Amino acid sequence: MKTQKFNTEEVLLKIKRYCAYQERCTSEVKNKLKLWGLSDKETLEIINELTESQYIDNLRYATLFASGRMRLKGWGKQKIIYALRAKQVDEKHIQEAISKLDTTTYKVNLEKQAEKWMRTQTITNSYEQKQKLVRYLLNKGYEYADIQEFLKHHTKQ
Repeated sequence: MKTQKFNTEEVLLKIKRYCAYQERCTSEVKNKLKLWGLSDKETLEIINELTESQYIDNLRYATLFASGRMRLKGWGKQKIIYALRAKQVDEKHIQEAISKLDTTTYKVNLEKQAEKWMRTQTITNSYEQKQKLVRYLLNKGYEYADIQEFLKHHTKQ
């Protein structure tokens, strides 16, 4: 794929539209600017300007990313944390975004994911079913303690 060369004003206008369309983190913007063939110095200057004018805010991005993934995709905290780390979001922003997640919605999502999984299973051995459910929920990013709490309340019913 060919990289295009733009002047600074064109790049700034295009990247502002890119950031205004959807919330972006710094690493996404850096990657886009690199794709457009900008040098490291130009990239840093543009990112500083975007940060000052609040087109980029990694805390805002992390908060929206975490709540969206939890609500829409049913992800647990661990999977959200790993995804944000992959996007090179600062650890303090990740922790703050995770702390802002609604705990009741989080637990309801865990229950929904577990019930959805159980509806599709034909396993009759309860021990095997429980083990596979735990693995499924761990894969979705839920913490083991939360899964155990769910199972404790679920088996009482």
